[in-house]
Amino acid sequence: MTNREQVAWSFGFSDYDDGEIAQIVSDMLDAAGAAYLDSADRARFERWLGLHCDPETDNWGVLPEEGNK
Repeated sequence: MTNREQVAWSFGFSDYDDGEIAQIVSDMLDAAGAAYLDSADRARFERWLGLHCDPETDNWGVLPEEGNK
């Protein structure tokens, strides 16, 4: 199984809560050398995962503290 298949497979299970998905993505980005997410970044990402996306407008949602920038 490739990394891409592993990511798609793991995200398909509702057994993972937002915090676990944030940790998985954080570990994945760190392993790829793309980015390092510290605990504050992971917490922001976890909050963002809880936002609702409007499929008709493809609006991913913005965390309230980021909306003013």
